[in-house]
Amino acid sequence: IKQMEINNKYIFHIHTYRCGHASSESDEAYVKKAIELGAESITFTDHTPFPGDTFTGRMKYCQLDEYLLSLSDLKQKYAGAIDVHIGLEVEYMPSFRDYYKELKENDNIELMILGQHHYEISKGIYSFMEKPEQEYVGLVEAMLEGLDMGVFDVVAHPDRAFKKETVWSLSLIHISEPTRRS
Repeated sequence: IKQMEINNKYIFHIHTYRCGHASSESDEAYVKKAIELGAESITFTDHTPFPGDTFTGRMKYCQLDEYLLSLSDLKQKYAGAIDVHIGLEVEYMPSFRDYYKELKENDNIELMILGQHHYEISKGIYSFMEKPEQEYVGLVEAMLEGLDMGVFDVVAHPDRAFKKETVWSLSLIHISEPTRRS
């Protein structure tokens, strides 16, 4: 919570202890800190669990209902003091299209952020397993395909696709052009 910053009175993209790489504070501690900082709104967007707990660094599938219940309770408890919003950060992978639709239909989930940390090479095979050359191509293509699906509300850190690249090349320019899909 010490690292929490406030910008324009909105705190956005908060992960909870459930993801396994955030601090161990309670959900309510984040809300109280946001109020202390003068925020009008706090939006939780923890990493989405996947059926079968296929991926690490995110909440377990069995924790999703508890996450939604905890934040829904805080939304009611602190109504009038701060707006609490409930979201998820999700990687797009074609094998989980039905699951994304199910999440989108859940009335407790207000926001789905597309945050592409890895991508699906083929069913059950992911980029973190094979470490492909030019990984950014697969990450960008997955983001674009996810956006085409129409269930994601916003993209988080699209620049992450290029984190391993040390030289900005013509290929990177091409894949970054907004008109390349036209």
